Amino acid sequence: MTIADEIREEEREKTTFNYVKGLLQNGASIELISKSFGISVQKVEEIIKKLKTSSN
Repeated sequence: MTIADEIREEEREKTTFNYVKGLLQNGASIELISKSFGISVQKVEEIIKKLKTSSN
């Protein structure tokens, strides 16, 4: 993986994180978010843990 690929992946993860955060704040379910982004429920739960950690 090139540095450019790593940067793109990091930016994609940041974007997904921000979208998930917004959807959760607006009451979207974990399952809906998972299906909408094509990511696992486990990944959504990991993002939720990061959100809780960063808000403390």
